Parts: sequence; C-alpha cells; structure tokens
Amino acid sequence: MGIAAAVVAGMALAGIHAAVTIRWKVDQIVSGVAINLLAVGLTKLCLALQFGSASNSGAVAAARLPAFLVERGGIDALALVALAMPLFAHVLLEHTRFGLRLRAAGEHPEAATTLGVSVARVRAKGVLLSGALAALGGVWLAYGQHQFVADMTGGRGFVALAAVIAGGWRPLRTLVACLLFGGLEALAFRLEGHPSFRDYHELVEVLPYFVTLVVLASAVLRSRAPAALGKA
Repeated sequence: MGIAAAVVAGMALAGIHAAVTIRWKVDQIVSGVAINLLAVGLTKLCLALQFGSASNSGAVAAARLPAFLVERGGIDALALVALAMPLFAHVLLEHTRFGLRLRAAGEHPEAATTLGVSVARVRAKGVLLSGALAALGGVWLAYGQHQFVADMTGGRGFVALAAVIAGGWRPLRTLVACLLFGGLEALAFRLEGHPSFRDYHELVEVLPYFVTLVVLASAVLRSRAPAALGKA
C-alpha cells in the first residue's frame, strides 16, 4: 500500500508538471523548480501533521519486501526492479509503438502531428510514467532507513538528471552512468568509516558530486538532447 501510495503521489506531481508545461506552455525549468519547492514544503507539512515533527518521522516499522537470497543476505525486490527499469525503458522506447511515438514527440513533433499522433497526449503519458518511476526511488530511500526525513534525497534527483545527460538520453547508457555515480557514493560511505579518512570526511562526501560535475561537463559537449526538448 505504501509503494502504491508513493507511485500515485509521484504521478500527481508529474501530472502538475505535465499540465503546466504541455497545456499552458510554462518553461520546464521554472515548473520543475516550483514543483521541487512545493514538494519540500508539502512533505514537511505532512510530517508535522502526522508525526508532530517537520524534520523526520522517527523510526517506523517497515514491511519486509520479498528478497532473493544470495551468498550474503538478500537483494530486495525494489533493487531488482531498479536494475530492470533501464532494460524496460530501452524496450519500451525502441521496440513499441508508444516508444516510437514518444521519441517522435521529442524529436519531430510536427511530423508526428501530420501522422495523426496527439503529441500533447503522448508527452503527458511519458511525464506521468517518469513520475511513477521517480516515486519508486523515493520509496527505496524511505524503506532503507525505516523513516522519512525532510530533504532526504540530498540532491540525488539532480544527479539522476546528470546521469541522463551523461547517458545521452539512452536508458542503457544512463544505467552505466547511474552505476558510476552510485558506486562513488557507496565508496564515499566506505571511506568515511575508515580511520585513514576520518579527518577528511567533508572531502569524501563531496567526491561523488565532484565526479558528477566532471562527467557532466565532458558529456554535455558530445551528448545530443532530443531536438524538441523544452519546446512547445
């Protein structure tokens, strides 16, 4: 029920973004910043109403998701879903009618319109789907910590955007970028607990974001965004 509620909430925020950018032609960056501010304020309000604190929920019991046994511990189903999503996105975009229409809506909307495709409707479906998938990422953050903390994403959404750009808007390439950034974050956690790096934990924490900036700066020069990205 919690996962379903999160997906619905993610799609609701994505629906706002779709409505203001597709129907009313609001700039995507302006809409994105506004929705981020809305999410920050709304989550703190809900925390205060439900738990009496605007900062965190405190530790709460978490349902056990199905886990697949490996040599050490288990791999939760959500982790496997996360790894499977890029493959699903690749198949969806490259081998389905909806994917073809979605790519056409992003690359050549005029040509799609002449073929009778409703560009606005296709784009709206794509935005709603992205909201559902982004919500699953939020579910994992809360599930892993058994609590909800205000601003717990810590800028990971922007790192995800950087991964998309570094991956050239291709799901499988984006997966590689995500694994790189995630691996660096995991490495930072490991180094923070090592005695040799205890006095340099601030620099260790910055490492994933610094590498993200370097990779993004190099990728922007050779990455090609959809031709109609951000255009009405």
